[in-house]
This record gives sequence, structure tokens and C-alpha cells, in this order.
Amino acid sequence: MTIAQPRKRLPDGSWKGLAAVKAISRHLFGLFGLGGMLKRERTKASRRLAKKSKNRETAGQSRLALILKALTGKLSSKPNRTPPGDLEYRRRRDIKALELKQAHLHWTRDQLIEEAERMLLTPDPCHG
Repeated sequence: MTIAQPRKRLPDGSWKGLAAVKAISRHLFGLFGLGGMLKRERTKASRRLAKKSKNRETAGQSRLALILKALTGKLSSKPNRTPPGDLEYRRRRDIKALELKQAHLHWTRDQLIEEAERMLLTPDPCHG
């Protein structure tokens, strides 16, 4: 069995003792016939840590992907319906969607864009 007493230097130059770390040698477990059990438990603990680490990594990647999609405006459930190069059309569509939002506060982003596109693509009977 080993005991380590970590310590920390304080700003005034003195030392403060921290909680002692006690470790039991794997050989002691073997003396009591518990070597196999220790090995199984250590393997299980390693697997749990690896799984936890993988879950954190996957969750982090998912959050990053969502943030990037939100920043690029690609969170819509429907694909972008306008050609990427038609910036003037998109500008007019977005202005129309903002106007619609004032009248229909409960509409989703997709509903607003769909209606704005319909209005822009449908000829106005009053203007020919």
C-alpha cells in the first residue's frame, strides 16, 4: 500500500497539505485471491470511461454541427428552394417574408418563406 500526500504552496510561501491519495497494490489483491476480480472490475471501469468519453465527443460534434447549420441558415426542414446565385431574388423573398411575419406572428420560418416565394412567383393581377 502506498500513500502520497500532495501539497500546495500558498501565496504567502507556506505549504498546505491536501487530501492523501492511498493506493492498494494489485499484488495485495492477488494474495487474497481477488486478482481476477480486480482485473474484471478495472476492465469494466475502462470501458465505462471510454463510452463516457465517446458520448461526450459525439454530443460535442452534434452541438457544433447544429451551431454551424444555424449560422449558415440551413436549419430549415426543407431544402433551400432558390438557386444559390440569385441573391436579388433571395433579398426580395426575405423582405416579403419579414412583411408576412408582421401579419402572421405564429407562422414558422418555412411557412413564411414558402408564402413569400409563392407571392413573388405568382403574377400580380393588378399589374398585368
